[in-house]
Amino acid sequence: MRPEHLPPCAAAHLPSRGTRRTLANTHRLGTALCIALVLLLITGCTMCPLLSGRRSSDEPTPIAESVAGAATPEPTPDAATLVQALEDGDWETRLAAAHAVPEREDIPLPDRVTVLADAVQREVEQPSAEPQPDHSYLPVSGVVRLRLARSLGALGDDAIALLRDRAAAAEGDVRYSYLIALGYLGDRDVAPELGDALQSSDPVIRMDAARVLGLLGYREAIPALQAALEDPYVSEGEDSLGTYTIYPVREQAAGALEALGVTVERDGDTFTVSP
Repeated sequence: MRPEHLPPCAAAHLPSRGTRRTLANTHRLGTALCIALVLLLITGCTMCPLLSGRRSSDEPTPIAESVAGAATPEPTPDAATLVQALEDGDWETRLAAAHAVPEREDIPLPDRVTVLADAVQREVEQPSAEPQPDHSYLPVSGVVRLRLARSLGALGDDAIALLRDRAAAAEGDVRYSYLIALGYLGDRDVAPELGDALQSSDPVIRMDAARVLGLLGYREAIPALQAALEDPYVSEGEDSLGTYTIYPVREQAAGALEALGVTVERDGDTFTVSP
């Protein structure tokens, strides 16, 4: 059974005067070689084995072999490609796309909020029928939703107003999902409603709401978190060591209580608050 720069002395790293002189000489030599190679290319000389592409043994040069074997860099996907990945990709593709969106500063912030929020709504309202991933105690949609909430929560303070607007127009677990993301953004105004989210019928909502309440330091939620120590959701998992049982909501509630200064003891599947 289981749960879930600089160096101190930059001068010490500077090359010695002799080393710097050697580096300078090497640089001048490299520059001269570059100029010579350019002239050879312009004049079309094929006498140089480097330019003719073969050595005297007619074998590829090591650098030619290296370049030939180097992988071509993957192009950066545009916004439309990310949207399509979040809509139509398998769960691993959706997970990777959700992880990538926050860092895409070439995409306007409102568009990033929309892309991720739309994906949240789809995952809640149309949960995937894909098999539960190996070594996961949550179904596919739960795994992707946790990533989406954290990605929304990584968009920065400027995303708060945009996400609040989205939450205001949503209901049920979709709204709770947006409130959880706002909690990851540090918006304490959502804390009271996250206390209510501990009563959701969706265990993914309950476990993530509990975690965020602890992160926000919302002590008013202590009674609700204590009640969540008896949450009925149980999940079975399997790894290289065998099968195990996990209580995701109870464990997140216990972690939140500990963050709020409340000591929780565990005995098997029982979680109790220390006096």
